[in-house]
Amino acid sequence: MVYSNIVLMGILSKVMVELEIKQKVIKYEKDIMILHKENIELEKISTGDVSFQKAASLAAELDFTKKAIPIYLNNLAVALNK
Repeated sequence: MVYSNIVLMGILSKVMVELEIKQKVIKYEKDIMILHKENIELEKISTGDVSFQKAASLAAELDFTKKAIPIYLNNLAVALNK
């Protein structure tokens, strides 16, 4: 009887430890999902900033103006490559 009580207590303590571990794993998985979503948002923001900076840098190198100057083709043969 005493032996069976000891075995039962051992089993119960093992189950309790396993439940605690399972709860920790679930919490860590939720934390990872939150961090993953935050990381995606930060990547979008940083990629957009980098792309804009690169485009601005290239525009400056190529002497682009802020407003486009329209180019009119009076000769339609040039436009149609004839």
